[in-house]
Amino acid sequence: MSPLKANFSSEGNTISVKDYFKEKYGIELEANQPLLEVGSRKNAILLPPQLCTFESMPELLKKNKTLVSKYRKDPTEKLDSVKGVINEICQNSEMQEWGIELDPQPYSFNARVLNKPMLITGTSDKDIRAIVDKNSYSN
Repeated sequence: MSPLKANFSSEGNTISVKDYFKEKYGIELEANQPLLEVGSRKNAILLPPQLCTFESMPELLKKNKTLVSKYRKDPTEKLDSVKGVINEICQNSEMQEWGIELDPQPYSFNARVLNKPMLITGTSDKDIRAIVDKNSYSN
């Protein structure tokens, strides 16, 4: 839905998102942008991406180990989850309206696996030892 098509009630009047931001904040929104729907479907707030910024959550994740462990997934689970979300998005009728197409299959490419590195520590030939973390790399 675009800022021109999305209407809501403000102070007893029906107004488009585009007109609301123009009147309330003096901001001219681009008409050709999808709105971000934030919150539950019942009480959703429509936000223009033009005015949004994305914040990362590293501090929250560092402080809350329980949250991290609860949502940690192995790579296969992550891929399945992403595929599911992409499939849901592809079925959205607004995708055609905006001319957006997504390929639900992840991009595949050839790569090579490097040999495990050998780290050398010490100050002389007598102290040298190799450190290899067997859990960091797979063959």
